[in-house]
Amino acid sequence: MNYLYFPVTNSTNDIARQMIQEHKMSHGCVIRTDFQKMGRGRQNNSWESAPNQNLLISWVLEPKKVSPSDQFIISQLVSTTLRSFVEKKTLFKDVTIKWPNDIYVNQRKIAGILIEHIIFGNDISFSIIGIGLNVNQIHFENAPNPISLQQITNQNYDLEQLTKELSCQFFTNFDNWEYSKKTSLQSHYTKSLYQYRQKQRFIIENKEVIATILGVTEYGLLRLKEENEEEKDYELNSIKYLI
Repeated sequence: MNYLYFPVTNSTNDIARQMIQEHKMSHGCVIRTDFQKMGRGRQNNSWESAPNQNLLISWVLEPKKVSPSDQFIISQLVSTTLRSFVEKKTLFKDVTIKWPNDIYVNQRKIAGILIEHIIFGNDISFSIIGIGLNVNQIHFENAPNPISLQQITNQNYDLEQLTKELSCQFFTNFDNWEYSKKTSLQSHYTKSLYQYRQKQRFIIENKEVIATILGVTEYGLLRLKEENEEEKDYELNSIKYLI
């Protein structure tokens, strides 16, 4: 792996994209920063992180063995790896994946993932995977329900060491993954879902709905059973959790 460090950036994902365009980036590159001036999550949400406190990294993949139609495999590999990593560090068993790829400890968010694909023709040329993991930060201002590793374990962590440990774990998992493991990966991801097989409140089409989370489809849609027993699949932009 090739590690690149920038004390301050607008966004590690933006640096990765720019360097890919300049042909300076390849599979296995890891970009880390101490502070993102324009850190973001999905749907242009911002990501709160105090300087020098948290893990802010981007991984660069050339996922030649994953087709664009199967791109949700990458999300599952990233989120299950990160969930296992947090569980190992905290020894906390209630670590789950809030669909599609936020990591929760109990009812609180400890990590977020932003995945961006560069697709040419029938191939994913590159995947840029941004990770924000709350590590040493104790006080948060605007994040709605945050928690950090230090708040759980009362330990202070070396961010560079964590970067190398987590990155090595992920790239090993990715490089060893084969299509024959697709079903077992989806099963592992599904069983790790936040509120799996439990009733949860959602906003769907501007109405509050109570539904049971059944899992996900192979394309990453969330499958719910509503109170009338009807099962439906939902895209990310069509549904909102009420926590």
